[in-house]
Amino acid sequence: MRAASLLGGLIALVLLFFYAYLIWFAVDVATCLKSTACSALERADFTPNMASSMNLIAGLVSSLVIAELSVTQPGDTPGQSTISRSIAPNSPVVLKYVTLVYLLFWIGFGAYAFWHGFLFAGNEPETQLEPLADLGQAWLGIAVGAAYAYLGISRGE
Repeated sequence: MRAASLLGGLIALVLLFFYAYLIWFAVDVATCLKSTACSALERADFTPNMASSMNLIAGLVSSLVIAELSVTQPGDTPGQSTISRSIAPNSPVVLKYVTLVYLLFWIGFGAYAFWHGFLFAGNEPETQLEPLADLGQAWLGIAVGAAYAYLGISRGE
C-alpha cells in the first residue's frame, strides 16, 4: 500500500513538472511572438501535441488542487488531506510542505499563463498563442472555483 501511495505522489509531482515546463515554454514563445526583435522562437515551436498536453495536464493538476481545497476546512492550511494521503500517509509534516509547494506552483504558473497568455498577449492574432490564452482564461475560472471550494461558500438555502 505504501509503494502505491509513493507512486501516486511521484506521478502527481511529475505532472506538476510538465505543467510548469509547458507553461514556461509557451510563455517564451508568446513573448517572442510579441517582440519584433525576437526571432529565436516561432509559433510552430509550440507544437499541437504540446498544446494538447499542456491543457490535459493543467486539468489534472487543477483537479488535484480543487480536491485538496474542497476537503480543507476554511482557515486551515491545505496539505493534510487528498494529496498528502496519496503521497505517503505517515509523513504529515513533509507532505504539508509538498502540498503547499504544489498549490503555489499551480497558482504561480496559472497566473503566469493568464498574465502572459491572455492579459498581455497583444491585440493582433499573429502575436497571440491561443493555447496559452485559453489555458490562462480557464485557470482563472478554476481558481475562482477553487477559492469557493476552500472557503466553503455556497448558497444559503
